[in-house]
Amino acid sequence: MPTSLSRRGVIATGIIGAGAVSMARAAPTPKNAAPDNICLIHPDTVDGPYYEDKPIIRRDITEGRKGIPLELRVRVVDAQCRPVKGARVDAWQADAQGIYSDFPNQGDDLDIATPGETFLRGTQMSDEAGWVTFNTIYPGWYRGRTAHIHFKIYIGGRTRLTSQIFFPDALNEWIYLNVPDYKRPLLRDTINVTDWIMAEATRNAVAQVKEEADRYVATMTFGVNPLATPAPGEKMPCPTDGSKCVPAPGVPPKGDDRIAALVPSAENGRRPRAQKPPLPR
Repeated sequence: MPTSLSRRGVIATGIIGAGAVSMARAAPTPKNAAPDNICLIHPDTVDGPYYEDKPIIRRDITEGRKGIPLELRVRVVDAQCRPVKGARVDAWQADAQGIYSDFPNQGDDLDIATPGETFLRGTQMSDEAGWVTFNTIYPGWYRGRTAHIHFKIYIGGRTRLTSQIFFPDALNEWIYLNVPDYKRPLLRDTINVTDWIMAEATRNAVAQVKEEADRYVATMTFGVNPLATPAPGEKMPCPTDGSKCVPAPGVPPKGDDRIAALVPSAENGRRPRAQKPPLPR
């Protein structure tokens, strides 16, 4: 077990509130006076195995699940940074112990099933400024994945973006090692720098996280092409013979190397991107 990061140490790194936002503006150069109102179109990522196209219109999606309160604020804009009103935003996530609602074969021993449950799933429609807000909890982790929350954005009745939101990893580590609702017998096997889906989403998918007295507030802006026709959402690489879909375990650094990998640095910036695992046989 690596040495636990102190929460004070996390704050000292400047990680809280330092996540990148997925909206980027192009700065003009002397040779190319590009307009400054161009926003980054966020890349698609996989659906994952736990999505359900069953919208439940609500702001509070916790349904009493234990965990650190999290207010998640998501803004939808187009390539010109204009807010998109009326976009349907679906959110779904794992609870503090890494469990999703309404699916079997979960947990460290694959012995947890949640049929018919709807916790930590919800849908909101973006307002005139492009915003939706969800009251939820800080997500837990499960085998093969770092901390994340899934999103799917529909505009005009069609899926325009499938993506995920990620969190500063030193904050993840402190929470998982110290907060009772998140503690597990196993050490988290995948961190941000070793998660291949995060590599596809890029660092622009890391939320800005602000600490308030009674909750964290995470903010993310998604640039979306309202006319995009992306390919059908790719699923996780699961066996095709009907056997259980179990995410491949990660092989993260340990000890001092693990601590170094959790904190932004020049060395981390030069790490090779995590690669998508092969399809299980």
